[in-house]
Amino acid sequence: MKKFPKFPNVIELSGKPYERGHVYGSKCKKLIKKYLDIWFSWLSSVQPPDISLTKEQALNLSSKYLPYATDYAPELIEECRGLGDGANIDFGEIFFLNCSLDILDFIFASLRWKYSTRGASMKTWVPRFGCTTFMASGKATKSNSNVIMGQTFDMIRGEALQESAVLLKISPEKEPTSIHYSIAGVVGFNGLNSSGIGLVYNKIATSDSGPGVPQPFIARKALQQERIGDAVDSILNCKRASGSNHIVGDKNGEIFNVECTATAHEVLIPLNGIVGHSNHIMSECLKPFSIYTPDYTNSLVRWSRINKYLNDEKGKIIVEGCKEWLKDHVNYPLSLCSHEEPPSEIKTMSGMIMLPKELKILVTYGNPCSQPYIEYRIQK
Repeated sequence: MKKFPKFPNVIELSGKPYERGHVYGSKCKKLIKKYLDIWFSWLSSVQPPDISLTKEQALNLSSKYLPYATDYAPELIEECRGLGDGANIDFGEIFFLNCSLDILDFIFASLRWKYSTRGASMKTWVPRFGCTTFMASGKATKSNSNVIMGQTFDMIRGEALQESAVLLKISPEKEPTSIHYSIAGVVGFNGLNSSGIGLVYNKIATSDSGPGVPQPFIARKALQQERIGDAVDSILNCKRASGSNHIVGDKNGEIFNVECTATAHEVLIPLNGIVGHSNHIMSECLKPFSIYTPDYTNSLVRWSRINKYLNDEKGKIIVEGCKEWLKDHVNYPLSLCSHEEPPSEIKTMSGMIMLPKELKILVTYGNPCSQPYIEYRIQK
């Protein structure tokens, strides 16, 4: 397999929101078009056929998320408008990309009973999640003072999407600068900002998913903040579109594990300096919102693996060790480092490690078992 000594698509964005979006769109127009084509093709071919969506139906559904996103982050709506103009793609299609994973949740939450009561197989269309996240700080690390957080970024049809992976280096006029991992056309997923705040997250399938603020907007909003408390508030104080777990940490070693459904949440503060999460609900009070999926045991295995590493290495955790964790192939191909081979539809598109104290992010372009980590620094 070809090694990638540098990340192929690094986009630097600065200035006002529309200007940032326009540059983003103009530099990634081919990649954005490819990502859109993959999504619309996939949604229209989902089985059983009566739950598939045409392009027009998908765009109509995503438009219902727009009022929530506009109220929550109007500056990101402007960025999306600039993005569309720069790529010569309709704003509605750009906004759809930013809602696409949340829409997948909504489809499943809305129709699961219909097919479960009829005994039909949901395996071909259930949301497929795979990201695994972790954080370690303070006495849990070998230095007794380090701060390390990271994740695998896994996607359905990841092989086809790999080319569309981008790193966004964002320099707003007023907020902290940041680096986000993303897919072309999306305003950002996980990342780290110049105030030393990092965010990694996992998707969770929940029964209350529906129109609301899409996850990429939540991630960007959190990393616009200068204080970790405000970053956590930005996740909690909105009508979210779907379920997710966010590990939010900072350069001081503070850790907040924010487990959310669309309408409820619980914040856990792991005072022992370690936390690991995958794609199932851990909070007892949120478990009534949980939806069992065929990939549930995959999530359990990955949760077990990352937490075994964290606990076994507690007090000795270093960056090089964390890199090895993200190569783990127990339960292959549905492993911590996932591969798109039968029966898996998931690929790990990147391994990421963030160092909030050093303002550095290490990222692979492709599976961390075979690709080198590339280092990027955040400018203050």
